[in-house]
Amino acid sequence: MKKSTKFVAALLIGAMTLSMAGCQPKAEKTTSSVTAASSVDTESVSDVATSYDFEDVLADSYETADTSSASSVSESVESTSEELSVGASAGTEYTNETFNLKFALPEGWSFYSEEQMEQLNATIGDKLDNKMVADAIKSGKVFIDMYAASADQFQNVNINLADAHVDIEKAGGADVMMSDTVLNSTKSALEGQGMTDIEITKGTATFLGKADTPAILVKGSISGVPVYETLVYAISGHYLATVTAVSINEDTTQSILDGFTTLD
Repeated sequence: MKKSTKFVAALLIGAMTLSMAGCQPKAEKTTSSVTAASSVDTESVSDVATSYDFEDVLADSYETADTSSASSVSESVESTSEELSVGASAGTEYTNETFNLKFALPEGWSFYSEEQMEQLNATIGDKLDNKMVADAIKSGKVFIDMYAASADQFQNVNINLADAHVDIEKAGGADVMMSDTVLNSTKSALEGQGMTDIEITKGTATFLGKADTPAILVKGSISGVPVYETLVYAISGHYLATVTAVSINEDTTQSILDGFTTLD
């Protein structure tokens, strides 16, 4: 599961890097999402997860469970998803047809603008159309599909898209991301980024009406200020959406996730 550890750690590092852009406590906090966006290191976010082959990651999990070979696993879990559609953030709603997702902005929240999203995804290209994004994540990059934050920047949520190349559900689903090895490696990585008092556990959250959704729960500190994160996953064939809800000072991540519903 070595490759699985690296890949999931990379996803969480990317999510945390984005979250830190909104974590400006005490006197330095901003009320402008433009300022927050400009503080994001877009290269580190996009490049941190560019070198991992998701097909190998899931093949490794299959080998652990079924002692199958990587090649036979790849053949047995061919993709079943349709073409990728990037999400749309308009007015007070975000929607993504590929993952059957809808997010309604809480009062006082706002989405990042198209220009700000292009900044976050700078290494992918100037145009964020479906084909360009599909090609980018197929090569191993992670695409930031949505970013929204409260006016005080003490709460935010972002969605990262990745391509596994193989059917994720058949290869183990979200449980693949829940191993102790993954959690321990992720904790070490976040400590390297300057977070302290980190606690990372596997648990559950309510997401899309399902109370037992597998989740990664993060509690830590930035400059002495408590930070909470809950990560859940939406899956469509070989596509994976990582939803990261973040809150400062108190854990309100579940209330953020409650803003997600299905399109149906």
